[in-house]
Parts: sequence; structure tokens; C-alpha cells
Amino acid sequence: MLPRLSTAVALAATTAAVALTPAPAADAQAVGDIQVRVTRSLNSDFTLTPLWFGFQNGGFDTFTVGQKASSLPVSGSDALELIAEDGIVDAITRDFAASPAAPGNRQGAVLAPAGFAGAPLLEPGETAVAFVSPINPSRYPFFSYLSMIVPSNDTFIGNGNPEAHRVFDENSQLIDNTGYGVHKITITAEGIYDSGTEVNNTKGAAFSQVGGTATDENGLVSNPGPENLSNLIGTNDGAGLTVLRNIKPGPAFATIEISFVTERDIRRNARIAERNERRVVRIAQARARRSAAALARMERQLEREARAEERERQREARDAARAQRQTEREARRAQRQA
Repeated sequence: MLPRLSTAVALAATTAAVALTPAPAADAQAVGDIQVRVTRSLNSDFTLTPLWFGFQNGGFDTFTVGQKASSLPVSGSDALELIAEDGIVDAITRDFAASPAAPGNRQGAVLAPAGFAGAPLLEPGETAVAFVSPINPSRYPFFSYLSMIVPSNDTFIGNGNPEAHRVFDENSQLIDNTGYGVHKITITAEGIYDSGTEVNNTKGAAFSQVGGTATDENGLVSNPGPENLSNLIGTNDGAGLTVLRNIKPGPAFATIEISFVTERDIRRNARIAERNERRVVRIAQARARRSAAALARMERQLEREARAEERERQREARDAARAQRQTEREARRAQRQA
């Protein structure tokens, strides 16, 4: 366990680390940038700290189950411990920038300015996006990510296998696994890890109102799923809201979507920012009432909104494909006439 930082100090450190990365601000996005969009689903009341991400060549390993948290990315690193216990990304940012496995230092952090209680955290139902400028993506075709689940002692999500997510091919083209120009990664309860650095007794847990002093564990990284979080059900998080629901196995806990920015995306990102503000207020109101029925109604409403957005995205993709086919037909017709 590292010395426990207050929520405000931890988030200040996170924000400082984000500012040092080459990712421009969300409002500075440009057509052709790489965008990383993170959606925290409605599966449970737990929240995500700013999600660190990096594009690397397959050699940047963030953790291995069964080993010490300090063994990677370099021996003696505190990067995983800082993220898993406090959500702080400055150490992983430092290690990534110094790694030969990260040509171009293409990294950043996805954070939600609305957050909860002024913190840039991803609430259930919320979407946030970050951007990096591409420089020959074939040099860094693999994607890595890390984020703390809060409240918790040292529970996190991430990919221990540095080659688990290949998102660009040898020609720097995005590997589209959705059919609409997006590479999508789905994170479920099975992808929840424990850093083995702090005992999971709720004491001293970050972003929690349980209080107390955390206890060093000196253990190994493990993959227990959401059972680590069960003793936090019924406690209050950093915003004073009661955590009512644990993460259910099966459905997505979060999704990460990687794509190149288009003109449509710029307009869509503006709409998402506005919708996030409304969602955060509605979800907080439902949770504050401690009403299962209100939460269920909210889930159904947000799921309908998500399906409508997905249909809109697919329609836009079909329109773009039709326009491309029409352009190709006109080009062939012109060639025949010539």
C-alpha cells in the first residue's frame, strides 16, 4: 500500500498526468485523429476512475496474474499499485513514455468532466472520449488500458496480455470488428482484477466513506471477478450515494470503442456531452431515492437511448457505404466513356 492520498489530491495528480500526454483536449479533436470512447454501462453502481490507455507494439506489459504488481511494466514500478489503489495514472504515463515498446508515445486518459462530486470519474450510463493524433499506427498496433473500480481497495480493469487487442493492421488501417468503422472491446465481470497490494476489507478504500486505515497485503495480482467488491454493497461512495448493486457476470461492465474521427463524430461527441450531463443528474436522483423501481425505469430508458444511438450509427455507416458505392460507379462510368 502506498501512502493514502485524499480524493482531491489523487485526482489532481491524475489530471496533471493526463495534461502531460500527447492527447489533445476533447474540444480540440480533428478529423483523422484516433478517438478512444469509453462507456460505463448500467451493470452495477460501481464507477471507473479515468481510464489510461496506450498504443504499443505488443511489448508493453502492464501486469501478469500470479506476479507482484511491482514486477511490471518495469521491475520495481509503482504504476499498477497507484492505479489500483487510488486511480492515479502519472506512474503508468511515465513508464509508458520511457518504454521502447511505445513508439511515438501515443497514450492518454479518458475522463468524464461531469464525474461525481466534481471528480472526473465515469458513472454508470456515462460515456467519455479522448483523442490522440496518429503517427503511422502500424508501429503501435496493440491497445492497452487500466482503470480503478471505485469504491474499492485495489480492484481494477485492464489487459494483462499486451497483444490481447490488436486494433491496427500492417497498413495502419483500423481493424473494424463491428461493421461500422469501430474496433470495440467489451469488459465484463470476468475482466476484473485485484492488484494484491491492499487487503479487501473496505478500510481506507479510495472514493469510499467507510473510513479507517488500509492494510498492506503484499500479495499477487489475481483475477477474482466482482467478489472483491461484495463487502462494499450497502456502503456509501465518495459522492455519498449508496452502492446498491454489484457487477453482474455476463453483461458488459464497460466498453471501449476505438476509431478515426469523422465529421459525424465531432457532432456526435457534442451530443454525447450534453446527454451525459442529463444522465448523471437522473441516475443520481434515482440512486438518492434508494428506489429499485426508479433504477429499473432509468435502466430501461437509458438502454432505449443507447439502442437508438446504435441504430443511428449503423444508418450513418450504411449511408456512407452507399455514397462510396455511388462514387465508385460514377468513376467506372467515366472511365468507360473515356
